[in-house]
Amino acid sequence: MTTKLLSRDEILGADDMAKKRIPVKEWDGDVLARPLTADEREEFETFAAGKPKSGIQARLLSLCLVDEAGGRLFT
Repeated sequence: MTTKLLSRDEILGADDMAKKRIPVKEWDGDVLARPLTADEREEFETFAAGKPKSGIQARLLSLCLVDEAGGRLFT
């Protein structure tokens, strides 16, 4: 299979932050989540490396859960 070689502008212009609607049965509704940016992932990995297991999942969710406009639900 031959694929196209992407340019810098195509990579930077890609819509790769698409939100995904996820059902949460325990909350009787849905949430919107989006991928982490490279900076957010690095921030999270640094946070997780220096912490005991407590709070890691909550921190990850605070970075990913967003409202319809893309703003974080939690800080």
